Amino acid sequence: MNTAKVISEKKFRGGYYTPSDVASAITDWAINSPNQTILEPSFGDGEFIKAIISRKKALGENKKEINKSLYGVEIDIIEFEKVLNFCKDVFKTKLEHLYSQDFFEWYKNCGREFDVALGNPPFIRFQNFPEPSRTNALLFSESKGIKLNRLTNIWVPFIILSVALLKENGRIGMVVPAELLQVSYAGPLRKYLIDSFQNIAIFTCNELIFENAEQEVLVVLASGKNQRISGGENIEVLETNSKAELITRIRNYKQERKHKYVNHSTEKWTKYFLNNAEIEFMRGLKTDHRVCRFGDFFEVDVGIVTGKNEYFLINKTTAERFKLQNYIKPIVGRSYQIKNETFYSNDWKQLWNENKPVGLLDFNKLNGHIPRNVKEYIEYGELLNIHKGYKCSIRKQWYKVPSIWVPDAFMFRQIHDFPHFVINNAEAVSTDTIHRVRKKKDKQFPQVLFYTYITAASAEIEGRSYGGGVLELEPSEAENLLIPNPNLLLDTSFDYDVSRKENGKFLLKNSQFVLKELLRFKKWEVDMLENIYTKLFLRRKNRN
Repeated sequence: MNTAKVISEKKFRGGYYTPSDVASAITDWAINSPNQTILEPSFGDGEFIKAIISRKKALGENKKEINKSLYGVEIDIIEFEKVLNFCKDVFKTKLEHLYSQDFFEWYKNCGREFDVALGNPPFIRFQNFPEPSRTNALLFSESKGIKLNRLTNIWVPFIILSVALLKENGRIGMVVPAELLQVSYAGPLRKYLIDSFQNIAIFTCNELIFENAEQEVLVVLASGKNQRISGGENIEVLETNSKAELITRIRNYKQERKHKYVNHSTEKWTKYFLNNAEIEFMRGLKTDHRVCRFGDFFEVDVGIVTGKNEYFLINKTTAERFKLQNYIKPIVGRSYQIKNETFYSNDWKQLWNENKPVGLLDFNKLNGHIPRNVKEYIEYGELLNIHKGYKCSIRKQWYKVPSIWVPDAFMFRQIHDFPHFVINNAEAVSTDTIHRVRKKKDKQFPQVLFYTYITAASAEIEGRSYGGGVLELEPSEAENLLIPNPNLLLDTSFDYDVSRKENGKFLLKNSQFVLKELLRFKKWEVDMLENIYTKLFLRRKNRN
């Protein structure tokens, strides 16, 4: 069996399944009395179905009662048949309310409510989800007062509609991506959960629990639907280091009142990893005159989307072979090609002379006559079907890459330590793995100000982290980063450069100088910023 192919197919259809011991722990918490009606909206390999049957038997229910109260939906016919046959063979139970159907189609005709919703909804990008399910997901969510955008992953409407089907005082136990805490498209869901439930517990785990997948997940336990007391806090985050600890904490969980307040419509739940004083301090910085947004001084945009980097980014050998030197624009395609906090022409020339593909083909000035050498390269691309790729096919002339403007600086989209603001002294451009940064008119900002604990800490909150410990910043999130206010420091001479070699030491030293000495931050404020950054950074990096 081709393991890589199986993993790829699973990823495409969102088919990562919850381990049986985790499903059992969630189910045992969620079902707390006999004869409750249960919904599993996307049961996949059936681990939650098996756990539900076991739990109901332990609570004294017979086969007839289990059959009457258990409902499940699964669109994959192969998985559906496996689960159905397993229940017949092992549990000797015929389940009449398991449906081989699209959940959103089933939802339309459901006509009943449930005491508990359990499961692990599929993690599928919205554009990969088929019609009419995709449109139904948006329409049904909107009917509940929740407007989702087309960046939404399909697990979001799964959760929304599962909650909508719950009875008064109902509860959910769901395994969801860690994106719940941090992505903007999940903002409406965060608010919906807060408004819907009396108590919410979110369990994180530093150990990745999906086999063969670098997907960080959370376990969400929520109870008391429509029992929300206005003004009271109803959410807590519990961190665990291993799957074994996660299971133990779920099984022993009792609601502990945590009085943390996050503005759920505008703030990410990443802040729940901070204490109350830290939350209030970070919120206060947004209105502090000593601090401003990076977006007040710079515009951040994605790098160039060529349509096929392997064709449009060429090396020196290819340029000489096709005589394309006059059409080359310096480009960086990978963050590792930028070794320091300023990128010079000599840095690019070194890469070029090493025969790295750092020459972007810019044919935009070609109008009318096309030189023979260029025509040969274009025909070579058509032989490779480059022109049939989506991005190329929608262009008027497929070989002309749009939006080739030279930025003032670069920012890495994916971050390992803290954000980097690289001055572009090479007149280079970048691919979409590196953001392009353009200075706003008449705005002065010394590069060195970017490297303090203010920016490092706010990046951990604004960005989203993934299973491998990488932090990712989209352009809008980069523009929201907090920075020291340069308007208060215009008369200050910064006579030293930012050096990549001593980044860690430099961050501490520079924070002391810029924040404490120049902006008059108190020692406890600088210490708190360092602690916030360190806490969130280590949490991200220590996940296995």
